[in-house]
Amino acid sequence: MPPLPGERGLRSRAALKLRAAIDAIVLGAALVVMHPGSAAADPQMSGGVTVGAVASDLRTPPARGGVHLGARFDVLFLRHRESDGAFGPYVDVVTERLSTFEVGGGLEGLIPLIPSFPLVASAGVAERAADSTWQPALVAGLFFGPRSYNFHSVYGLANGVFVQGRYGLGSQKQGDVIAGLQIDFAMIALPFIFAYEALAH
Repeated sequence: MPPLPGERGLRSRAALKLRAAIDAIVLGAALVVMHPGSAAADPQMSGGVTVGAVASDLRTPPARGGVHLGARFDVLFLRHRESDGAFGPYVDVVTERLSTFEVGGGLEGLIPLIPSFPLVASAGVAERAADSTWQPALVAGLFFGPRSYNFHSVYGLANGVFVQGRYGLGSQKQGDVIAGLQIDFAMIALPFIFAYEALAH
């Protein structure tokens, strides 16, 4: 389908707005970290693949089911051990049924209800590309599962289950609920690392 008149400009404006929102979120997290009371906290990064099921078009019946695929990256601050809470920014990229594309970001907070299995609550914004248009959405989610604190590196493993809601602010009236698994990139890479080691030795 050829681009609609002005579509390129619409996409550029949407991308600029999303980038400005993510920049503001990251700046806010940086200001929190620079506060004297938290200057000694070590950041912990993580990244993983998200896979699961999505119920979409909940605001414009009939609703549809499908497969969700995505990737998520975050940085948590203020945490010194597994029993500590934490706070920081995240970014994610997702697709539903391989027919949409969404990129977004926001803030999340880690609540150590069980130190080795914390609850992570997040809220943010996203831009969704579907049917040759870009539309904004609000996003909220919960993650529960092992979220280690790595005393030897800034990277900590994050594996678990998640649920997420997406509420569109555009004319398409997006209304989606997603549930699934988040699998850390390191866990996905391990079989390939073992295979390489076996072949090399």
